[in-house]
Amino acid sequence: MSHKNFWFLIIFSIIVLWHGSALVSYAAELQTIVNEATEQNEQVFYAADSRTQVTEAMEQQAPNVLLVYDSLAVGSAKEGNVDALKRLLGGMGAAVKIVDAERYVSGTMESYSHVILLRNHAAWSYDTEELMQELAQYEGGYLHIGPGPTEQLATALNLELKAQLPITIRMKMDAFSDTITLDNDKLFVASSATKAHTYGSLQYGDESTDTSYGARQGRFAYIPFYYKGDMSEWAAGYVLNDWLNIEQQGHVYVLLTEVYPFSDLDMLRELSDRLYEAGIPFIVSTKPLFSNFDYPAAKRYVETLRYLQARNGSILIDAPAVADTISADLSVLTDNITSYIHFLAEHDVAPLGATAEMYWFQDQYYTAEGLDFYDSVIMLPNVKVMSNMPTDTLSAYSSSLYSINVDEWQTYARSQQVISTMPFNIALTLDMQEELDVLEQQLTWLTKSWTAYSDYKAGNHRVITDKDEIVAKQGRLRINGEAVVLQEAYDSISSEHVYIEKQEESLKQLFTVQNRIFIVLIAVVLVIFFVFIMIGYRMYKKNI
Repeated sequence: MSHKNFWFLIIFSIIVLWHGSALVSYAAELQTIVNEATEQNEQVFYAADSRTQVTEAMEQQAPNVLLVYDSLAVGSAKEGNVDALKRLLGGMGAAVKIVDAERYVSGTMESYSHVILLRNHAAWSYDTEELMQELAQYEGGYLHIGPGPTEQLATALNLELKAQLPITIRMKMDAFSDTITLDNDKLFVASSATKAHTYGSLQYGDESTDTSYGARQGRFAYIPFYYKGDMSEWAAGYVLNDWLNIEQQGHVYVLLTEVYPFSDLDMLRELSDRLYEAGIPFIVSTKPLFSNFDYPAAKRYVETLRYLQARNGSILIDAPAVADTISADLSVLTDNITSYIHFLAEHDVAPLGATAEMYWFQDQYYTAEGLDFYDSVIMLPNVKVMSNMPTDTLSAYSSSLYSINVDEWQTYARSQQVISTMPFNIALTLDMQEELDVLEQQLTWLTKSWTAYSDYKAGNHRVITDKDEIVAKQGRLRINGEAVVLQEAYDSISSEHVYIEKQEESLKQLFTVQNRIFIVLIAVVLVIFFVFIMIGYRMYKKNI
């Protein structure tokens, strides 16, 4: 065999070997492509109109309120009372549209069963003729808050009004009381028609002067003042409840907020034990996770939530944090929340609703993409408004609660005071990020209180995503049709974990067989290559 033939065999063998390697590389690329395509198909399958919207419960008849205000009162003592009133109405299950009086559009009032006119400035003149003319002819419920009620309403309630200078008054409503400092030109209800129902009492001056906080007769109602941050913020709910004809009895709940995966979970379990031993059911507002569900920290988090659920706790999902720049990719909001709900459901934790700051419920994007799973919500006060697509409407939910901090509640209510019902649902909140001594004081007050706290899961709640359906009815929890078995034992989670993300493999068996075939093929090529070398070497030696 010549040198030429020998080198030809060598080159040919190398070419065969190279093509075998290329085939293996091609197979690996093909596997990756198929995996990605399969994953995308699965996502499309779940997203394409298969998600049942949680609208059936929301379609029930709810109070439909038009809230008209003259000013936001920025820089005054009344600043924030428009938002406070919206949150109160939302917590009472009303659908609300908010309109600046100066921008009122003729005919708007006709679509609403109730109208509220909130006046923050006594000097405001009725120069919006269309609004006032329509209000005079309006036949639905009319509530006036603040100075200058219309002549029609004052006549209907037979109000005798008196202006006062800045003054400190003592306000009482049922067994609750508070001291309130008023601005100029406040109008008090001095007397009203015998048939009118009055609410609470106001004592001022030498405390011998006593008048009512509000009055209602038929479709007309009146409240003399409304502030954010004092007792009037929620005491107005007594008037609103009757005026809106809300027949459902209100209850008092305990709500634990600011619960994170990095919270002191041992302390949280201990707190739940104490509430359980005191016979106090509670609600937990849990901050969501969007990734790393297989990490020990995530498993300890969900295990703790499962334990709290067994200690008579109800789990709600708090709205995700919004970046200061609002520049994050919001397109994945629905998928992220869906994933977290599924993560909880897989571990027998049944989320029953959502908590969020008020601005979430007045944002078209956040409502559609982040709250559409729930028919039960708790509306929290705004801390920092980070709207994306703000709107002037507030949708109604089949179950909603108004929240108030336990510290604030203590200023109005005594611990040795029997409170079994309220005119509307109230959630007393405990911030789990507070100092331990503050939490201890709040917990002690709750356990010694004579208030009858209600169990949230005793109501009807439903959460629906593409993957899961969670239902609570009369205290029974179901996830995808299966009853949830409460398990009080807490399983400790080891911190050992291999923090390497493994890619999901689609069509694993097919490609495992295929890879083995290519390995055998390469082995055969190598054997042939070795045989060619030996034959060529022997022929070369023989010709020499």
